[in-house]
Amino acid sequence: MSNTSNTSGADFIEFWKRASEKGELKSSTARTIGTSCAQVLQCTESWETLDMRALNLDDAFRRFVNKRGKDLKSASLASYKNRFKNGISMFLDYANDPSSWKPQLKSRTPSQERKKTQSISNEELINYAQLNLPTTIPEQFRLSSSTPLIEYPFPLRDGQLAYLKLPTDLKVSEVKRLTTYLNSLTIDSTLSIN
Repeated sequence: MSNTSNTSGADFIEFWKRASEKGELKSSTARTIGTSCAQVLQCTESWETLDMRALNLDDAFRRFVNKRGKDLKSASLASYKNRFKNGISMFLDYANDPSSWKPQLKSRTPSQERKKTQSISNEELINYAQLNLPTTIPEQFRLSSSTPLIEYPFPLRDGQLAYLKLPTDLKVSEVKRLTTYLNSLTIDSTLSIN
């Protein structure tokens, strides 16, 4: 990374792009932090020229919650807040001393390690599910036996398919909830880190 110590919002976003491209952090980690930070920052007026050292993190995050909070669950908001604060902290550490900067990330605990995305076979997934899923579905999540499900294949990209099992009498309110949920899972934004 360059030895500039400019701390504008635009420099901040560029820092995360470079961190991903140059291998300063795992590419997926840098993209996730950078994308989360970009989504929070874009809710602040003139964020591109804002000095990140002077940014009130709580005010910036409050604006993000006011604009996007209704679309996200509290756990997602907590993740955004954590990534945003850690992202700013790492960037300012870098800006203070670029030549000796090293990312400070917490190691994953064993349970977090098991949860991270990995390429596994269907057989391994079935075995894992049989060992780790509850044997009964909580009542609020059960469908009545009179509501049949239809499985819909949905092409994503590069030959990847997602399968949705939906009731035949799907309601508009359920589609809205599902759309909001899927939006909360995305890692790209209008300010792409890729």
